[in-house]
Amino acid sequence: MVRHFLSRQISRLSPYARGGSLQSTQTYLIMSHDSNQAVMTLEKDQTALEFLGVGRGDHVQKLNGILAEATNAVGGTYVNSPFYAALGEQEITVHPIGGVSMSSDGTGANGATDSVGRVLKGVGADVYDGLVVMDGSAIPTALGVNPFATITALAERSVEAAASRAGIYIDYERSNGVLDLFGQPALPQAMPQELGKADQLVRKCISAKTQGIEFTELMSGFMNTTDDVDDFHVAYDAAMAAGSSARFFLSC
Repeated sequence: MVRHFLSRQISRLSPYARGGSLQSTQTYLIMSHDSNQAVMTLEKDQTALEFLGVGRGDHVQKLNGILAEATNAVGGTYVNSPFYAALGEQEITVHPIGGVSMSSDGTGANGATDSVGRVLKGVGADVYDGLVVMDGSAIPTALGVNPFATITALAERSVEAAASRAGIYIDYERSNGVLDLFGQPALPQAMPQELGKADQLVRKCISAKTQGIEFTELMSGFMNTTDDVDDFHVAYDAAMAAGSSARFFLSC
């Protein structure tokens, strides 16, 4: 109790002060399956995405209970996300997917795109030439894990199909080499003004060694690289048996 009291007093001076609450704060991130409760509408020529009742669902309450138990086990105090109360008991997500979902049968009657991301016309199988969706909006259901690898795989598949239709050759044999994560982009793009301001602020904080929030994520599993397995669980078991492991580490 004394430690918590002192941390609060120090934090009132500065949220980033040494010994303040921020240094003793652990942020939890949960990825799970929702019930597809999102609704997308068009309002004044702008898309609006609303998740109805997700934060009040029994599944979310169960997850909060797991987090509280884990926090109490290390002597901490579990505090729900401040956005939960501020947004009317709603959750936030950094991985919204869906909205232009892939069709289950290749027709517009059951989705918006075909299996390679081409946008469908009407309820049939006709597509708009040259209009291809290659981001997370084409994913038709919750994945339960970080969608990074799935989005990338679908995008690469769509690019390969688009190149094949256009008669463009892609050299898949030549290696790209080791990517320098801290180097400059090979094809730099002009940075928007607001993003430029954020970049300058980040560089300023790094040079001043200012304390802040660090996010670290580790994704680890097994990856099947063959095309002869349709079932996810079978593909995972086969990759695990072959020792085809994959690991992705992100820290920012």
